[in-house]
Amino acid sequence: MPTQILVSQLIRERRTSKGLSQADLADRLGVARNTIGRWEGGTGNEPTEDNRKKLAKAIGGRPDDYLWTDEDYDKRDKLVRVRIEAAAYVRKLLAGEE
Repeated sequence: MPTQILVSQLIRERRTSKGLSQADLADRLGVARNTIGRWEGGTGNEPTEDNRKKLAKAIGGRPDDYLWTDEDYDKRDKLVRVRIEAAAYVRKLLAGEE
């Protein structure tokens, strides 16, 4: 069974294949550059319907290509948990508890 590509990977691959930087794509979509970074890192929110249409026009594909799957949400949830755990650990270190 083929591995499904995550939307974050798809956006990065299509953007780079078009020779666009994150800032270039952000300008075309009318969003902040860090929005593109969060989408590609899998840490942001799913692109809105309007932004999915803009992504399709700017880097190819269909708007539905940019709908998140369960795998996309799982990746984001795991990253959030790791960040929360890391922040708690740093707080303990700074408080001299570790």
